Amino acid sequence: MKHSILAAILLCTVGGCALREKPVLEVEAAPITFNGGEAEIENRIKSALAGRGWEIIAEQPNLIRAQYVKANAEVGAHSVTIDIPYDADSYSILYVDSENMMYDPDAGTIHRNYNRWVANLQMDIDAPL
Repeated sequence: MKHSILAAILLCTVGGCALREKPVLEVEAAPITFNGGEAEIENRIKSALAGRGWEIIAEQPNLIRAQYVKANAEVGAHSVTIDIPYDADSYSILYVDSENMMYDPDAGTIHRNYNRWVANLQMDIDAPL
């Protein structure tokens, strides 16, 4: 009986972690669904990042690198870094680095919150004005 309870606790603990890990979402060459050219897409990307609490940490022509940091008193801050290359026709949101996000490069998985943060950015970039 004691072993059954321990096994159940172990399975829930391990299974719980697996539920939080998902394949890394990378938005690749998402088509631009509005007119306005590169200046407009750059403005939309910057607006989406600011609206969701991301910090732009580097810029080059047609490339924005941003970081999101979420405080967590239990394990320390969670942070992710992404690159957003863009042109007049498309943009991408690509994983660069993270801390405390359960990233596994071999399995290509990360904490599910990363995917939610990226999906929210994509939704905000694509939103009609």
